[in-house]
Amino acid sequence: MASTAADGKIAAAASSRINSSQKDASASPSMNSKDFIVSVAANIASQPLQNYDSNVWGVLTAISNNARKRRQGINILLSSDEHCFGRLPSHASYQVESNAVSGNHCKIHRKVVTGGDASVFLEDTRPKGIGIGGPDGPISLDDFKSLQRSNTELRKQLEAQVLTVDTLRNESRAIVELHESEIKQMKESVAKSFHNELAELRELIDTRQKELAQVNKVSAEQKHSIDDLGERLSGSLQSLSEANEIIKSPMITSTVPFSQKATIDELKTGLDEERSQRKEERETAAAEIKAAIHKCQIEAQEELNRFSDVAMRHEREQQEVINKMKV
Repeated sequence: MASTAADGKIAAAASSRINSSQKDASASPSMNSKDFIVSVAANIASQPLQNYDSNVWGVLTAISNNARKRRQGINILLSSDEHCFGRLPSHASYQVESNAVSGNHCKIHRKVVTGGDASVFLEDTRPKGIGIGGPDGPISLDDFKSLQRSNTELRKQLEAQVLTVDTLRNESRAIVELHESEIKQMKESVAKSFHNELAELRELIDTRQKELAQVNKVSAEQKHSIDDLGERLSGSLQSLSEANEIIKSPMITSTVPFSQKATIDELKTGLDEERSQRKEERETAAAEIKAAIHKCQIEAQEELNRFSDVAMRHEREQQEVINKMKV
């Protein structure tokens, strides 16, 4: 900040002189910090001052960008013989809200100069507002108390943050444990359901295998019956062949009476009928056995496919649920 002393000649400027100071700020990037501020302050001090209250003997005008962000405005009017600046001043107009500024940071006194007007440059040389190594000596009691209060507040905030972090860590650990427990329960439930379905499928397969064994047994019995009928048919054919040879013999034919011929014809007719009947029974039995075997195979395959599809669908759904829980 910049200030003037005596008879209302002021080193800082009001809001009507801010534009020229900003132009100077952009036009002198090569100057160092102090020379730049002195140049801007001199430029502001050379411009006419607005007509403030008659009791105002000086005005402090903010130059840096951070200082211009002050909530109370960029100008501070000086009207008393002594003004105290800091974070906790007696009047809100002289408050400076910054962590680098102490409660009662510095004071400005009014001093009458008889030798004419003079420009004054004010620079805060107190590092971080505690006054160690500054020209004004060690820190004051107020600064120490303010710093102590700040340390106490910071310690409380740190303890509260540590407690919050511990609470969040415990909650996170509890959530992770709950999530792992839910995943474990879900895996056990899925495994149990899958094992139950697999046991049912195995039991059904065993039942189908028993039915197939029974069908094979019946088929073997029918095949044995067919073989027996075939042997009987072969014997009948042989008897028929012998009878035909006897009938065709001329010597026997002339001596065979009519009643015997009728009996032979009846036997031949009965043999043909029995042959046809046995053939039909054999073909019917073979067709029934093939149809039964084919039907059992189809039903067993359909059951296997159905249970396989159901098991795959359940496994896929359970895997999707597990993946969602992991996410």
